[in-house]
Amino acid sequence: MSGQKALLNAFTLARIPIALLLFCWLFATDYNTTSLIVALILMASIELGDLLDGFLARRYNLVSELGATLDPYADSIARLIIYSALAYDNLALMAVPIVMAIRDITVAYSRIIITRAGKSASAKWSGKIKAVVQAVGAFLLILSPVIWPVKQQSFLEAFLFTNIFKPIPVQIISWIVIIVTMLSMIEYVVRALPAIRKQIT
Repeated sequence: MSGQKALLNAFTLARIPIALLLFCWLFATDYNTTSLIVALILMASIELGDLLDGFLARRYNLVSELGATLDPYADSIARLIIYSALAYDNLALMAVPIVMAIRDITVAYSRIIITRAGKSASAKWSGKIKAVVQAVGAFLLILSPVIWPVKQQSFLEAFLFTNIFKPIPVQIISWIVIIVTMLSMIEYVVRALPAIRKQIT
């Protein structure tokens, strides 16, 4: 049983190197049909892996505390890598991965505070909605070169926000992801506030 759990945990963590492969692929290829198909396949494998590891854990009674910790960790790292790649390739606003990183760090510390207060820090529906929005947004943004004209940019341009006038649909999708991501953070912060106030007073 322990070997099966270890194998499942390795399967969970596999989303991270796949995301790194997607980053490298977007970095090295042009916007053509073949490259976009490969990017979509890599993206789909990440999302299917996310669904499959949870299903396998419940189906074969392989649920563990370590697995429950590694799953959101792999999700956070993989999606941060994906949206960093999209922002670098001018397919998303650079603010998206920045907000995602702030959200994940804030939620992690909020969960610590909530747990120490003796309350449940389990994932809520806002987190699940956030995950769906981020996944759908990534697929749409990967496809955006086919749907909307996108200008490639250098790393310096992406980092310095010099090319902020991206196609309107790209901006809209990016802002939807930003808003939903921030809202999912607020829920955890609100739950942690009573414990923080208690410590202050």
